[in-house]
Amino acid sequence: MKFFESIERPLRNWIVYPFLRSLLRNPVRDKPVDLGAVERMLIFRHDRIGDMIVTLPVFRALKRRAPGMRLVVLASKTNAELAQNCGWVDEVLTLGNNWFRLPSQVLDLRRRRFDVVMNFVFNQTTTPAILANLIAPNGTKVGQGPDRYAFYFNRIVQLPRFRHHMSEQLAIFVSEIFGITISEEELQPALDVPAAQQAVVDEWLRTNCLHRREVPGGESLPYVVFNLSAKGWQRRISVEQGALIAAHLGAHSEFRTVMVYAPDDSLMRSALDRHSEFERCLSFRTMGRSPLHQLASLIGGAIAVITPDTSIVHFASAMKTPLLAMYGEYQGAEWEPYRVLHHIIRSEHGA
Repeated sequence: MKFFESIERPLRNWIVYPFLRSLLRNPVRDKPVDLGAVERMLIFRHDRIGDMIVTLPVFRALKRRAPGMRLVVLASKTNAELAQNCGWVDEVLTLGNNWFRLPSQVLDLRRRRFDVVMNFVFNQTTTPAILANLIAPNGTKVGQGPDRYAFYFNRIVQLPRFRHHMSEQLAIFVSEIFGITISEEELQPALDVPAAQQAVVDEWLRTNCLHRREVPGGESLPYVVFNLSAKGWQRRISVEQGALIAAHLGAHSEFRTVMVYAPDDSLMRSALDRHSEFERCLSFRTMGRSPLHQLASLIGGAIAVITPDTSIVHFASAMKTPLLAMYGEYQGAEWEPYRVLHHIIRSEHGA
């Protein structure tokens, strides 16, 4: 494995890039694109949940300025639900893992003749760039990154990464391409929860004698959402840390604590039954086919959120719920809470 890792970069720099550079002929287009003249736009956002949340305000800003434009988003199966309920997106497609279906999907997209294709997945360049060239050989293809990737696109933008929130980074990116200005107020994240999913969460709250923060209490109690899960060892809290926090929260009688965790977090799921510290807290599990909107609804009614995971941070920002975030030292400004009351605890060692 180490041998292959050692030769990966030389192979990419000496063979792959020169070959693709000779194959792709993308003329440079440095002038701003007239957004009003764009009829069909495709945006790549096939990554994580939080990435989609911070991007929704940019979709809104684009459609407000070009209401007649058809905006199509290529999402992942993980985050597509959030874009599907966004009134500013005309169509949401998912990029699956089935390589046998990919050629037909690319061919279908190619027939649509997109005027502009933008890659918003900043930590991936080669795969989205190749897809963009296959889908829109004559369209304007836009990416972000260093000059060595410029041959992939008609226009490449170099952003000052990790200095600004991701919503602001995307606004800068879009402004460079179209020559427009997106205000900070326009970047306020928001999630519209369908009435059906709101009703599911309301019934769960009623059953557990809880109420939303904007609703008079009566005999029910307000609640705090405590998220136990996080992707990556730098963000993840241990079972012992989770139990300690749960025990402290569970000791309060003026509110209840509602725990959430990722569906694939088997470690935390099993820990809830083994550790008595979790007994005074409630556990919420989503139901049906719209788990992300149910989670948003639950967070939207809480008096506060506690989380080590950035995706939950973005949910809280969108639902305007105060939060306590626990970050490793590697976290940059891109993934911090945005325009919401918050406090951040940073680990000195990223763990």
